[in-house]
Amino acid sequence: MKKHNFNAGPSVLPRIAIENSAKAIIDLNGSGLSLLEISHRSKDFQAIIDEAVALFKELLNIPENYHILFLGFTYVPKNYTIPADADYFHITTNNTIYGSELHVDLDSPVPLVADMSSDILSRPVDVSKYAMIYGGAQKNLGPAGVTFVILREDILGKTDRPIPTMLDYRTHIKEGSMFNTPPCFAIYTCLETLKWIKGLGGVNAIQEMNRKKAQLLYDTIDASKIFIGTVEKDSRSLMNICFIMKEGYKDKEDAFMEFAKSKGMIGIKGHRSVGGFRASTYNALPIESVQALVDCMNEFEKANV
Repeated sequence: MKKHNFNAGPSVLPRIAIENSAKAIIDLNGSGLSLLEISHRSKDFQAIIDEAVALFKELLNIPENYHILFLGFTYVPKNYTIPADADYFHITTNNTIYGSELHVDLDSPVPLVADMSSDILSRPVDVSKYAMIYGGAQKNLGPAGVTFVILREDILGKTDRPIPTMLDYRTHIKEGSMFNTPPCFAIYTCLETLKWIKGLGGVNAIQEMNRKKAQLLYDTIDASKIFIGTVEKDSRSLMNICFIMKEGYKDKEDAFMEFAKSKGMIGIKGHRSVGGFRASTYNALPIESVQALVDCMNEFEKANV
């Protein structure tokens, strides 16, 4: 049975990125060495990270006064290199699932910092509006284990408090993301994903694909007699589509979950803090998988209304 991967992260990846990464595990570019055993100081790996940075900049049209980092971690930067009055605008709630003290003012003159884990490379972004964009790769860019940072040059060193070497982004910029050993395999898969996105026509093409997938599922939810969306229409995500059972059908939730599993749907259970259902329709999810979920929902509804 074909599986349809709606996991929220780690999530679906382009098949070509998986296949090429698997080949590189056996032999990286004919070097006779596995991607898993090459030195991160080697010319082979330097070429990988250089190309990944260049493609990232190209696909998002990132200005020259920004740095790109691929690291094994990120952190809330307010405490380190960015002024304490920075505003935080969270595209996702992955690291603030129970809420946080957000001061959202898009017209504010203070630096704007965004966690774009869920929607990076899913649509065009005016990077110049942000002092920093960061996130985990494991939703739209690559496997778990690597994070990305897009950082504007002029915000560095704006604190009067000592910064530990490892937690100072200037350290990692100076060393090209290789102050310590980077997550080489994960970065390689990110590169393969970036190549895939470029091959499809870039983020504009990806955005159109994502709109079609989301519209298909939202239209089904809106027309349903037993399912209902949880988000106002003007605030709906193209990446994470949440829905629940309508009143009178709440007792069918577990039954639908089991039915969906029997049809090959993976990862549609809602977040543990809110319940219901969540279908993550990230870049690499084909529209055929969304259609399969829609067919599954319609079949279940027909049998239970």
